[in-house]
Amino acid sequence: MESAILVERKSALNPLLWLIGILTAAFVVAIIFSGVLFITITLGVLVLLSVSFFFAAYRYLAKNDPDRLHTIKKPVEKRA
Repeated sequence: MESAILVERKSALNPLLWLIGILTAAFVVAIIFSGVLFITITLGVLVLLSVSFFFAAYRYLAKNDPDRLHTIKKPVEKRA
């Protein structure tokens, strides 16, 4: 009996993209609803740092290990 299991290896940058998305949403909410300027500026700086770190990591991985930038789904056969 053979069954195929799909193994997925995600991009190394996916967690960083999630961080950028969450910080950007928090920044927009802080601009709209917050009266405290310090929180808005802090979130804006964190968004800029995250985006710059993303591009630095992308350039590093593109140069040294381009296979880690792709999401790969491949079947693995399991034999019982």
